[in-house]
Amino acid sequence: MAVHSVPGAFTTGECDHIVAAIANIPTDYALLAGRNRDHNLRNAELVWMDDVEDLSWVMTRLIELVSRSNKHQLDFDLREFAESPQVAGYDATKGGHFWLAF
Repeated sequence: MAVHSVPGAFTTGECDHIVAAIANIPTDYALLAGRNRDHNLRNAELVWMDDVEDLSWVMTRLIELVSRSNKHQLDFDLREFAESPQVAGYDATKGGHFWLAF
C-alpha cells in the first residue's frame, strides 16, 4: 500500500486552532464500523468535529483535499462523504492503540 500525502493541507496555525478548539470538549470512546467497541483492536478517545463550534470548515477542506487527490492520484468511485471528521487520542499510558491487519 502506498501512502499519499498533501503537504501544506493545513497550516500550523490551523492545526493549533483545531487542537485548541477540541481541548475542553468531552470525548467519546472510539468505536469500529457498525458502532462496535473492541479494545483489542482500537482503544482511543475521540471528538467528532461537527460537535465543535467553528470547525465546520475542516470538513469542507477535507472534502476538497480528498476529491482533488482522488481525481489526480487514486481514481476511486467516491460518491459521498457520510461521516464527519474526528480527532482521536491514543494515550499510551491508557493502552491506546489502533491495530489494523492487511
